[in-house]
Amino acid sequence: MPVGRPMSLKKTNPGSETQAVDLAPGFCIDGGKIINEILFEPISNEALRVERPRAIKAANQSSCPDRGQMEEFARLVQRNVDICIDFLRERRRDYRFLLTLKGAEAAIETEKTGDGFGVIVVDAPFDEDRYDTVFTTRFSYLRRAPTTQYGHEGIFVGSGGIFTSRDRATADQNLYRELWVLLQNVKEAPHSRYGDQPKWLFDLKTGIKALLGRKLRTLYDLGSWIVYKD
Repeated sequence: MPVGRPMSLKKTNPGSETQAVDLAPGFCIDGGKIINEILFEPISNEALRVERPRAIKAANQSSCPDRGQMEEFARLVQRNVDICIDFLRERRRDYRFLLTLKGAEAAIETEKTGDGFGVIVVDAPFDEDRYDTVFTTRFSYLRRAPTTQYGHEGIFVGSGGIFTSRDRATADQNLYRELWVLLQNVKEAPHSRYGDQPKWLFDLKTGIKALLGRKLRTLYDLGSWIVYKD
């Protein structure tokens, strides 16, 4: 028994006999029959404020790491750079990132210049216009990313922070994806972004596919889902 969003199923398949339910945790199907019908209920912000005031307060609080903690995290980022330097060098452009934390007086700057890569701690105030991408998050998210197996997923799959691109070109080039390498628990370098072929051959094939309108897009491709006002 397929399940999904009831309204969208009705709109797209008005004659379908498939039963769709908006299930919630605990919902159970056995032998094609609903055994435990627990359905999703709309969440009321007003009710949450009344029922969970302490939880809301805790969720909106964030710790402010000192400079020593930021320097410790910068060493973890540098570790990832050392392991993945060949992969990082494959991106043939220079860039500068800033990793900021809410309430912190220090941030981490990462800069790629040619084949070189630097990681330093900088003190506030920050001139964010100097950076191609600024990533703002909480220290609790950031410290889990390079120290646990799936900590980075809260950032890149969930909603663990805010990415700010300096301009549209930076966003269209998915430059933020370079941070994916720097902010996870790296054990070994990723495979080459060109696969098992030389860069010139990869670029040639990519160019031909683009001309034919066969550009491969994924959920991580900002151009697939960003709508610009202009």
